[in-house]
Amino acid sequence: MLLTWIPLGLIIIALIVLVVIALRKVPYLRALDVLSMPKNKVEELKKSLVAKRLMRVGEKWGMNAGKVLTPFVALGKSGAQGLKAQVLKLEDRYQRLKKEAAATRPMDPETLHRMTEEAEQFIKEGRYGEAEKKLIEVLSHDSKNMEVYEDLGDLYLLTKNADQAEETFKFILRTRPNDASVLTSLGEIELGRGRGKEAVAYFTKAVKKRPNNPKYLDFLIEANILAGDLAEARKVLQRLRDANPENQKVTEFEERIAEKEKPL
Repeated sequence: MLLTWIPLGLIIIALIVLVVIALRKVPYLRALDVLSMPKNKVEELKKSLVAKRLMRVGEKWGMNAGKVLTPFVALGKSGAQGLKAQVLKLEDRYQRLKKEAAATRPMDPETLHRMTEEAEQFIKEGRYGEAEKKLIEVLSHDSKNMEVYEDLGDLYLLTKNADQAEETFKFILRTRPNDASVLTSLGEIELGRGRGKEAVAYFTKAVKKRPNNPKYLDFLIEANILAGDLAEARKVLQRLRDANPENQKVTEFEERIAEKEKPL
């Protein structure tokens, strides 16, 4: 009985190994090697939102992925004797897909810029799914374009996909750790989650880079109120008042802080 199960076990193990190899070799995953990061960073990124999205882009890719995985169905039916043949077929398909991807990968900067503008227009029209697909298509050709990653993160913020936005912005921080705009976006995510202290940390870093930016000061006040640090909220409010005396939210913040300072 044990001997009967051994070949089946070997087939299952071989299938798992082949699936892993196939997924690792899919051409579009090469777009994830953004800055030739260490292996552990690359693996972490593959689990990220951008990785998942890149793997789903385009009808053509969807069809190709199906072609890559189809042999496994036949492999399960043919058993151990067909294993070698299926491996060879899989490798042949991969090589052909690789050549196809290489042939279509190059794209001139003007075309990429036009595609980015198309994505922006989709966003204005509320066609968010199409905008996301277009931005990721750009990234598949220009994987080091941090501005496009930021556009993608902003899109996820707009569509209330906090987890996806967070992963995208944190990825950008790996190469731009002091980017005030990205730090502020991460602070917005924490505000939306009701996590005042975490939001304060992000907004404080952003304000250090842009001390007189009314938007960043506004967010920092909001975060301090949420965190219950009313004294710090008043300090930042004064900075907002000095930087932008006509800001209509100054009075609103003053009233909110005063209300919270009242004894219970």
